[in-house]
Amino acid sequence: MAARKKTTLENLFNLNRYKKRQGAKKITQQLSAVDLTALKNTIIPGTPPDNFQSYMIKDLTQHLEHLKNNFIGKPEICYYHATLIVLLRREANIAENFARFQHLWQSESDFLLEHLNMRWLIAAVDTFIDHDPDETVRAICLNAVVLINTIKLYETERFLLDIDSTTEVDYDAQRFNMTRDNCFDLFDELPSFRIGVDDTLRNMRWRIDDLSKSRPLAGKILLNIFERVNSRGSAYTRFRARHEKPRNRWWDDDTPISP
Repeated sequence: MAARKKTTLENLFNLNRYKKRQGAKKITQQLSAVDLTALKNTIIPGTPPDNFQSYMIKDLTQHLEHLKNNFIGKPEICYYHATLIVLLRREANIAENFARFQHLWQSESDFLLEHLNMRWLIAAVDTFIDHDPDETVRAICLNAVVLINTIKLYETERFLLDIDSTTEVDYDAQRFNMTRDNCFDLFDELPSFRIGVDDTLRNMRWRIDDLSKSRPLAGKILLNIFERVNSRGSAYTRFRARHEKPRNRWWDDDTPISP
């Protein structure tokens, strides 16, 4: 059985929850005076760490100070965005801080999509899933989380199997031709992807586009994430590079593949 979430009553008597948000009221009050334009134009100074590791520090102020290192060299609005997420995860002034989070995305979505990396995009959609009252918004965002978590698992496994440097040029020619022409079962009679010609991802993209029309902001974030996985190093990118049938293209025509 999967681990269960604590009940409302259990959380009520969980002293650790209260300790983790000590000082949140003061921080929330400070956020009331932010100028988003100024935050966009202010770059956080310092030398970025080589390999930033995120871990939870119980003291909220210390945790935010540590987290700020992840945004050195980036616009301060990205750190403001992360601060709101931390406060919401610690259940601090939820209504007030989620209203700020929504306003931030509604007014600065283009800027955020340009400057946030995948870690913080997924943290953003997780936040919408946890707090947005609109079930359709939550469902659209969950699509992004499932997509990225699946990629995260198999790409980690590729690293563990020491094949993380394998690219589409390393595909076995005989197996490639076999896979393009015929499906084989992966598990539970799930057919394999017919590389080069399959329409599965194109049809999925059409469904994403249709679903996204009902909630433009959530759809915009999901489509941005989907385009990234098709251009920045995943099975989507590798299969795209070997795709032969234009009619079944599932990525935007003008999306370049990053080196």
